Amino acid sequence: MHVNLTKLFAVFCFLLFHIYSFANQQDTLLEAIKAHLAKHEAAEMETDALKLLQFSDLENDMETKAEALKFLGISKHLQAKYDSAIVWYNQALNLCVEMNDTLNTGKACLNIATCYNSKGDFENAVKYALLALKSFEEIDDKNGQGRVQNLLGIFNFHRHEFESAYDYFSKYNILAIESKDTGEIVSSLNNMASALHELNNYTRERQLLKQSIAIQESQGQSIRIGSAYENMGILYMDTDSLELANLYFSKAVNSYSINNNTHDLARIALNTGLLKKKQKKYSGAATDYQYSLAFSKEGGFLKLQEEALQKLALLYEEQGDFKNAYRNNVLFLEVRDSILNTENQASINKLMIEFETEKKERLIAQKDLEIAEKNLESHHKTLIILLLIGIIIILLLFSFAVYSRIKIRQERRLNEERLKMKQLQMNVVLESQESERKRFAQDLHDGFGQLITAVKLLLGQMNDTNEKDKRLELAIKSNDVLDTMHSQLREIAHNLMPEQLINEGLATALKEYATRISRHSNLAIEVNTFGMEKRLNQSIEVNIYRIIQEWINNVIKYSGAKKLSIQLTGYETEINILIEDNGVGFEMETLTQSSGWGWKNIQSRLEAINGILEIDTRLGIPGTSFIIDLPIV
Repeated sequence: MHVNLTKLFAVFCFLLFHIYSFANQQDTLLEAIKAHLAKHEAAEMETDALKLLQFSDLENDMETKAEALKFLGISKHLQAKYDSAIVWYNQALNLCVEMNDTLNTGKACLNIATCYNSKGDFENAVKYALLALKSFEEIDDKNGQGRVQNLLGIFNFHRHEFESAYDYFSKYNILAIESKDTGEIVSSLNNMASALHELNNYTRERQLLKQSIAIQESQGQSIRIGSAYENMGILYMDTDSLELANLYFSKAVNSYSINNNTHDLARIALNTGLLKKKQKKYSGAATDYQYSLAFSKEGGFLKLQEEALQKLALLYEEQGDFKNAYRNNVLFLEVRDSILNTENQASINKLMIEFETEKKERLIAQKDLEIAEKNLESHHKTLIILLLIGIIIILLLFSFAVYSRIKIRQERRLNEERLKMKQLQMNVVLESQESERKRFAQDLHDGFGQLITAVKLLLGQMNDTNEKDKRLELAIKSNDVLDTMHSQLREIAHNLMPEQLINEGLATALKEYATRISRHSNLAIEVNTFGMEKRLNQSIEVNIYRIIQEWINNVIKYSGAKKLSIQLTGYETEINILIEDNGVGFEMETLTQSSGWGWKNIQSRLEAINGILEIDTRLGIPGTSFIIDLPIV
């Protein structure tokens, strides 16, 4: 009996060690692969992904195998070997379908669609993009849906349909915000800016890029911010602000260097070369193109090699250096032919991959047979193993039950917090309404009460006298009091709900409000509107009006500003509101930690209309910008 317990314990320890070893090796390989992906190290990534594939075959782990196949596809994708990438992605897709893994099925379809889009096969790109969208919608994955909208935007961007591309990128932005994925939000802002660049809307492009940079700088991100810096540099380069372009390109280079991202370093070198060429620094331009070529060769980025060689050939030709121009042009043609040959070898690569896969499957089958023969030698050991597996399953089920209970508690707490937030918002609205009622009652009591008393006294005096002149004098005074009452009544009614806002719309109401404030205060207000010809939903117009009114009250009370401008710009899918003043700046914490109802009222109304607020201000620096981006359906 003692021997049997010892063997049982030994088998149990062996299984635990095997499970731990498997998980540890898998995690190590996955971490290495993701690190290579972040740096665009395609060759190293491919090597580790092949190891992970071999490891998953030995363990017969389908989920890990699907991951390995996906990363093999990505490694080929980064090297512009799109046909090979599609072969690997399709194998990953088949496994995901077999496992009923809807999320990763959608991701695999999206990867395939991206490859076809890069190849210029737009029919297949759209086909797989829509399949991906169907999977993501089935599980309500906002992040995945947004990435599909992004791909459709890129598809239209490559077809030079930039307005359509901007619409898709805007939908991508909305879905990224809904999924609270900061990385995708930043990516969507960058892509929207790229479309606006092609539409020559540089003002809005600059605003979006600044927003992207601000988000990343506030969160200490370094991986994606280089792209925003690079796009800002391109913007300034194309608008001939070459010093600013050089500044932002330098920031982009620093960001890419921190992550040792050779792909992005190769691309930014092309842009800095183009900038130096514009500055007539031809030697520097050639050096940057050479850097790009070196980075492209190091990472195996054939498309970037092709572009670097072409730019070098054109640069040398323009300088009259025909020998170097010819040499680089020959190399350019060789790389281009290499890309074409690589794509033409797709069927051969596919057969080789299938052959290797079949070979691995035969090895697995042979090892399974050996395992089965060993199991037949000891039926008792098999029963023990099954017993241990049963115990492990029971432990897993118990762990899952505990986890589920904890998750339910967490969701309950989250729902309670959400209810508290909703209650707080309701309190803000109710307090705001109560404040308005008190002010209205005070106006009626202080103003109308005294005026009505005055009219009654005048009418009483008229009844007490028979003198014609005296009665005429009292009638004139009564009429003056009634005129005052009429003016105050109109003012109170306008404060409750401006007549122009209801009848003529937001733009007219704001202009009338600006005129009144300018007349009765030291603040001169200017209102400009663009693209606001159509009326908005009345609830949206009222909320926007009240938000602007509340903010201007704050400006008048605290900023000491003399001038203020309001700009409303209507786009197809959103409205941008920009309020700028020349008053003193302040610390944002002073506002966000305020206990007053004004700021809470602004926040509550913004949430009601799904508005996104950005305030640009600094303590001690004149001027504050109050910016709202409001999506419209």
